[in-house]
Amino acid sequence: MQPLSGGPYTMSGLAEANGLLVLGERVTTATAGSTVDVLLLDRRR
Repeated sequence: MQPLSGGPYTMSGLAEANGLLVLGERVTTATAGSTVDVLLLDRRR
């Protein structure tokens, strides 16, 4: 997965996303190479 351009609050970017990064309630960043949970979005149409 690649980060979306335009910042984390861009709705058009979310429309193109194929997954969402799941972070803890108080976590705001994840360093490159760290293990994180991902919610994969179904992109079949």
